[in-house]
Amino acid sequence: MDTLQDRLAGLAEGAPTGGEPPAELWSRGRRARRRRVAAVAACLLVVGALGAGIGLRLAGGAGDHSRVEPAGTLGFTLPLNYPGRADLPRLGAAPGPLAALWLTPPSGGRVPQVVALVAETGTFGTLSLDLPRYDSEVTGQDVALSADGRRVAYLSPTRDLVVHDLVTGDDVRPAIQTRPGFTWVDATHLFGHDGARGGDADAWVWQPGTEPRLVDYYAFTAGFALVPPEPVLEHPDCSTPPTVTDSTGRLGTENPQGGSEFQVPWLCDVLGVIGTHTLLGHDPNDQVVALDVHDGPAFSDPNLRQVVALQGAPLRATFATDLIGEALTPQGGVS
Repeated sequence: MDTLQDRLAGLAEGAPTGGEPPAELWSRGRRARRRRVAAVAACLLVVGALGAGIGLRLAGGAGDHSRVEPAGTLGFTLPLNYPGRADLPRLGAAPGPLAALWLTPPSGGRVPQVVALVAETGTFGTLSLDLPRYDSEVTGQDVALSADGRRVAYLSPTRDLVVHDLVTGDDVRPAIQTRPGFTWVDATHLFGHDGARGGDADAWVWQPGTEPRLVDYYAFTAGFALVPPEPVLEHPDCSTPPTVTDSTGRLGTENPQGGSEFQVPWLCDVLGVIGTHTLLGHDPNDQVVALDVHDGPAFSDPNLRQVVALQGAPLRATFATDLIGEALTPQGGVS
């Protein structure tokens, strides 16, 4: 009987001659194996990264309400016609994004009534916020609506900062002492002046899901084209036009305003900034108007103004500037 060794010897006799030495063949095999292992490892890393990203998104999606989401179809058109003394329904804790919010002056020193406009339905109603008593001497803004209308920030009767989510109905109390005058720079950045230190350049910024952090006021605002230096609630007499900062200048204290300042003679105050070149504020006729300042500080053409809210609305107001900006387009409202 032939053994295995005999069979192998017979096969070897008929094998072709030449070829690479065994050592070289072994080396090639090892290199090929390393390439296969590296390719498999790379695939696993890619799949792992994708899986981790999906996992993070899924894990954050359940409890994280800080994501910016569209408000949906706008149910209002411009100009807004404030309902006056109409008997308005209560909107509840989660009416959805708001387009605008007004504080009505109360009688007898009571807290003001909050009247809001629901963006998606165009419904006016009252919103229950635990506000301090109305003080006609307060000039800083103590109620501010985010640019996307989802969150409203306000000071409680104990002067604590509260941010109410109008989609979830949840309240967050950022751990910061602040002076009146805070405002939303965009949909997720709330900005204000530090109430503990009180210096001109001491400020803070807060984003949903994070802790407030102290910032240099001028360095923070320098990324935006137009920045109201101090948002105002009380309607002035229009004798002095409001000042706006063109924040495209240098950073730091050498240029403490972050850019050049210029006055806006067509407005009595500044209620917000839409995009980078549109200011929202009251005109001398007590109407809220949007003013395009794209061409710089020379305002001589009254046609640049677009009416947002007609006369008759309370002067203490805050607007979801992103939503108002959408309504200013030809598709959404005044063009």
